[in-house]
Amino acid sequence: MANVLFQQRYGRIKNMKPWVYLDKIGEGYGELVRIKRGEMMRSWINGKYDETIVEKIAGEMGISHLLAKILVKRGMGGTEEASRFLYGKLEDLSDPFQLKDMDLAVARIEQAIAAGERIVVYGDYDVDGVCSIVILLECLQLLGANCSYYVPDRFLEGYGLNGDAIEKLASEGCQLLITVDCGISSLAEGQLAGKLGMDLIITDHHTPLDELPLALAIINPKLGGGAGNSDLAGAGVAFKLAAALCQQKIEQEELYKWLELVALATVADIVPLRGDNRIMVKYGLKKIEQTSRKGLRALLRETALEGKTLRTWHIAFVLGPRLNSAGRLNSARNSIELLLARDEERAASMAAFLCRVNEERKRIEGTIFQEAMAEIEQNIDLEKEAILLLGGENWHDGVIGIVASRLSEHYRRPCILISWEGDCGKGSARSIAGIDIFAALDYAACFLQQFGGHKMAAGLRMERRNFSAFKEKILEWAAAQELSSLKPSERKIDAEIKPVDINEALLQELELLQPCGEGNPVPLFLLRRVAINSAVLIGKGREHFKLKTEPDDLEGIAFNQAQYMDLPWRNSCQDLLFELAENEYQGQKRIQLKVKDMKCSFMPDRVGTVQNKLQRAAELLTASMEELKEGRPVLFIYPTSRILKRSRVVLENYFHRSALQALHGLMNTGERRETENMFRQGRPRIYLMTRAYCRYYLRRNTFPQNLRLVLELWAGKMKELEYDQELRQEALYPLTAELCWQRTERVADSPSPTWIYTNRKRTVESLRRRWPQAVVQTGIRELEELRSLYQSGLKAGASVFLSDGVFAGIFPQKRLNARLFFADVPFSIYEAFSVRGQMAADSEEPVLALFDSQGIKSNWDYLNQAYPDLPEVKAWFRQLIELRQNPIILDLNNWSAAAKKFSRLKLLSVLLTLSDLDLCRWRKEGSIIEIKLLKPDSSTINLANSPYYLEGQAEKKHYQNLASQIEKSLKW
Repeated sequence: MANVLFQQRYGRIKNMKPWVYLDKIGEGYGELVRIKRGEMMRSWINGKYDETIVEKIAGEMGISHLLAKILVKRGMGGTEEASRFLYGKLEDLSDPFQLKDMDLAVARIEQAIAAGERIVVYGDYDVDGVCSIVILLECLQLLGANCSYYVPDRFLEGYGLNGDAIEKLASEGCQLLITVDCGISSLAEGQLAGKLGMDLIITDHHTPLDELPLALAIINPKLGGGAGNSDLAGAGVAFKLAAALCQQKIEQEELYKWLELVALATVADIVPLRGDNRIMVKYGLKKIEQTSRKGLRALLRETALEGKTLRTWHIAFVLGPRLNSAGRLNSARNSIELLLARDEERAASMAAFLCRVNEERKRIEGTIFQEAMAEIEQNIDLEKEAILLLGGENWHDGVIGIVASRLSEHYRRPCILISWEGDCGKGSARSIAGIDIFAALDYAACFLQQFGGHKMAAGLRMERRNFSAFKEKILEWAAAQELSSLKPSERKIDAEIKPVDINEALLQELELLQPCGEGNPVPLFLLRRVAINSAVLIGKGREHFKLKTEPDDLEGIAFNQAQYMDLPWRNSCQDLLFELAENEYQGQKRIQLKVKDMKCSFMPDRVGTVQNKLQRAAELLTASMEELKEGRPVLFIYPTSRILKRSRVVLENYFHRSALQALHGLMNTGERRETENMFRQGRPRIYLMTRAYCRYYLRRNTFPQNLRLVLELWAGKMKELEYDQELRQEALYPLTAELCWQRTERVADSPSPTWIYTNRKRTVESLRRRWPQAVVQTGIRELEELRSLYQSGLKAGASVFLSDGVFAGIFPQKRLNARLFFADVPFSIYEAFSVRGQMAADSEEPVLALFDSQGIKSNWDYLNQAYPDLPEVKAWFRQLIELRQNPIILDLNNWSAAAKKFSRLKLLSVLLTLSDLDLCRWRKEGSIIEIKLLKPDSSTINLANSPYYLEGQAEKKHYQNLASQIEKSLKW
């Protein structure tokens, strides 16, 4: 299981904080407390797609590139397939006679109708079974058949065909038995029907066993029936049989009235909305809106859906559960009779009854869920038990399947719930993708009286005395499958978009994807680095998280995700996964983001698959956010001010700027002293400080008492600092080793991308003359702009990228399979390593240098100008005194003859140093500098008291170390 840093990716359980770490001083954040409660982490998957196909579909169909991308990522291979998917019509439905045995079934039914034989339609007690019964029963009645229906009692008879029912129907004169949504595994029952003189026609959609039942005809799309029919629900199969029976006997519009029932069943049974299913649900939803079926209209009225545009979720979460509730707690006959009702008053009464039963179902379900949760929280070790297995006294066995499903989803592992009644128990099992719960039950079958099902769901019966042994056997199977480390669940991203893409036009175009559901989910979009400026909890129980972004003023809501309020959105940017919707409030319509997942932007998309350094960075940044949340400061320490500035550019893409405070010697005196005072007071910020300034600070101050976390980018130097407090010290990178440099004078052409590091404008200009198509990525501060340049460069066929390496290690979030050259000399070994370590494919290869010894000297020239030594500072101070002016006014565009031996850069550097020492105050406007000498008679200059000077010495020291390494390798 994952470290606690990933808890921000899940729902919170009880009062658990989203980040919890050890209080023991000195423990690393790599030793974070492991998760004991809560859901498993979720990985975000942004799959690949063929851009050529996307452009072809978009161009030929006249749709947006974004919609075309969504279609291609959902498996569309060309314009014809995409057009059929978006614009499919009823005329495009496949021929029902493509289904195997359809001709045999139609011939036998027509014979029975003509002869007046008694026909019974036998179905299941869920929505699919109920709707299947109604479709075929009404069809047979329309054709003049002598027919009735039979639905088994869930509690007395169980699922599917059963011997007692078959004997009863035979005794009542049934001559032709037609199953709907069941029967494919009823081997014994098929033989019994034959012995009793009944012909049996099976229509089903469940997976057949190796041996098929004895029947006159078996219509099952999994036994053959064309691509369009492959995923039909039971009601879809029943509709196909009705369509075949009614060919040339009734008008098509009369046939299509049953599509409302097909839509109900197809969505409720969670079958893929592809092929014929998509077309039938698309038009079936419209039929429901306009239904003349009294029972269905009464149910719409009772649920406040009458007159509204319906979506699949209305079926899945409103209509479906009410139709299902009768079979779960009472009798499915109530749902069937509602759909068959001819009397308005009777229909209204039955609809109200089903709603009451559903409320009771929810109450029972909630009670069992809470009891099961309490049992798990108190008595189950989630570290050891990869399959949840528990039981309760007299838990309603019509509901435990739903509860098992909720627990399985919540804890991201299979769940088996058992309802005990005396010495016997009935159980329901639910699983997650990739884990075959039927195989687990089969492994422990010796302790069961009966079981059946498939990979994702199963039912069982057992004796109470075998429970402990059964549980031990199930966990033994789990251990053998190595389920102790469950994979994270996945959320598949349809497209990464920007705020500017979100508008009414996009919302309208996305309507073409409706109906959405299984196999065609509502598009899931990703917005990165979103700044949330306000958030509140709403709802009766304050269970929904509502947010607003800036500067785009987008609104979003995350239903039942109150824990998002504990995320550090006040300090860090967030990545949002969301569906686009339109919200209407008080007559005003506005686009709304329905947030499905949310994480800090610095967290990786994929859990457990990123590079160690990036994951380590995410851990430490997460810990930093917790410190700020608790009102404590965090200190990041950098080897040089240049590395600090480069890091700040990156951090500003992930954090609100108000959360970051730089503190180093290159800042102007006033700003530096103000920030130092904030740090001394322990105000909650991330303070970015150089080692040189940290040493300077500690000579005069102590760290704030509430400081607990100190992060060094490179390990090994904290011991040089003198302080008395106990602090948690962490490092992102280990101590650096030497790099092996290799001189090269040319960059050979290569099909792989070539990255060239440069830190000078004139080098960029020179390289652009050599590669006019090179993509220049220097001087960029926004990560999105960098990503855009990279992607557009690749699309345009660019092979050379010029980079200053600022975002090395962040973009992209994996090592590049690319060649790397240094056209300029970095200013420290740390800068070289950060670029090299994340951009180069193989860290064992030599570092390729395009520069020569003059490049080394050019950096020295710059550093000597920017950071003058003591004699030069003194000489400048004397010259300023000799001007005998106070204040002194200098015009950089009219440089005096006496000052010409000093560069303008060096003047500014000297003034910064003198200002640190309180020897002058100065200000610059345009080319004019005004200098006021404070101690013109001073003869003592102690540069140890100048943070600017100390920073310069550190820069020079680290550059000297790098230059020595390079010269050692290249032997100049």
